[in-house]
Amino acid sequence: MKTDIPKDTPNSKESRLRGLGIPHYKEKKKCGDLYVKIIVQLPKSLTDKEFGLFRQLAELRRQKS
Repeated sequence: MKTDIPKDTPNSKESRLRGLGIPHYKEKKKCGDLYVKIIVQLPKSLTDKEFGLFRQLAELRRQKS
């Protein structure tokens, strides 16, 4: 299953996906809700080039505001 995550979603946000959970015991065509928690994992080791790209992105954000 795929779902879109809106941009600027905060880390540890919990969301409910209606009707995408486990099927009901007696009504197989009906499903419960699926609860998900968004957990963002950042890379642990970056190359110098990758680190430089993040710095460029940060500079672009500073210029925007």
